[in-house]
Amino acid sequence: GSVFHVFDKRSGVYRTAKAGTVALENDLYTFRLPDLTGIKPEFAAMYARTFDPANKDVEIEVAKADIEARGSRAMAEIETWPTGLRDVSEDDRVSLLTYMGLLLAQHPTMMKARAAEVRERFRMLVGPRFEQSEHLRAIDAEMARGTSVLALIFDGLATALELNYLAWKVVRWTNGPRLVLGDVGVVAWYPGVKTIGVGEIWAAGAKFLLPISPRSIVIISQFAPGACEIEDYGDGVPEGAVDAFNALSWARSRSQVFALDREDLERAIVGLGPLDAGADYSAQLPVRHSVLPSFEFDERGDLRIVQPMEPSDDEVQERWQARFAAPWTASPTHNARPAK
Repeated sequence: GSVFHVFDKRSGVYRTAKAGTVALENDLYTFRLPDLTGIKPEFAAMYARTFDPANKDVEIEVAKADIEARGSRAMAEIETWPTGLRDVSEDDRVSLLTYMGLLLAQHPTMMKARAAEVRERFRMLVGPRFEQSEHLRAIDAEMARGTSVLALIFDGLATALELNYLAWKVVRWTNGPRLVLGDVGVVAWYPGVKTIGVGEIWAAGAKFLLPISPRSIVIISQFAPGACEIEDYGDGVPEGAVDAFNALSWARSRSQVFALDREDLERAIVGLGPLDAGADYSAQLPVRHSVLPSFEFDERGDLRIVQPMEPSDDEVQERWQARFAAPWTASPTHNARPAK
C-alpha cells in the first residue's frame, strides 16, 4: 500500500508508515453500556454486566464504515468534476457532508468533551444517592465513553444538516506544493478567534476545509446551498494558500501529520512561522447537548439511561433562521446561475 512520511508533533520524530497502519484501528468505536435493569444498585453485578464481552456493540462501527465508504467515493468523484460553476444537488451533497459531519464529530477532543458531559450528568444523579466505589468509577468511565460513541452518528448527521446550507468551492492544482494532511480530517476556521479551530459553526465567514488529496481541497463556507465553484490552478497556486492550509491542518491535528515526501513536512514546519509546531490546537466545536443521553430513576428505583431523539431537520432549520435573520450579501460568483 501507500507509504506516508509521518511527523509526530509531540516527540519531534520523523518516521515512515504504510497507510493501513496509521489509518486503521480495530474496535475503536465499539462500545458497551451497562444493563441497569433490576439493579438497585448492586455495583458488582452492574460491573459484571457492563464488562461482559457479550455486551460489546459494533453498531456504530458498521454505520461508520458505510458513511466512510460513501465519503471516499464522493471525494474521488469530485476530483473529476470540470472547472467552472456547478449546481450540486441534495443527493450529491449527502455523501460528502455526512462524511464531513462524522469527521468533525469523531475528533478526539469532541469525543472526550461529550464523554465528560455525560459523566457529569451521571454523577449529578448518583452522587447524592451512592457512595463512590471502584466498580462505580469503572462503570462511570465506560458508560461515558460508550454514550459519546453512541452519540457520534447523531452528532455527525446534525452537523451535516447545518453544512448543507453552505456553498462549496473545490480548489485543485496539478503540480507545485502539496498539502500536509493531519490526523484530523476536517479543518475548521473561524474569524476573530485566536485559538485555531475553536468557534461556532454559524459564525459569519466560518470555513470548513476538507483535503481530498495532496493537491485538492473542498472549502465549505457562506450561505448558498447547492452552489459550487471548481477552480484548477494547473501548475500554480495562489501565493501562501497552501502554507495557510498546512498551518491550519497542522494546528488542528492531534499529534501526527502526514505527507508523501519528507520535504513537504519540513517545508510546512518552516511555513508555520510563529505557530508552535508542537502545540495542541485541537479543540473542536461546542458539545451538542441534544444528542446526549440523560439518566433518571424509575418508579421502582432502578437507574435508567434515557437516549435522546435524533435531531430533526426542523431543529436545524430553526437554528439556521435564527443565525441568518439578516440577509446575506452574495458574492458575484454566487449570484451567477450555476450550471451543471
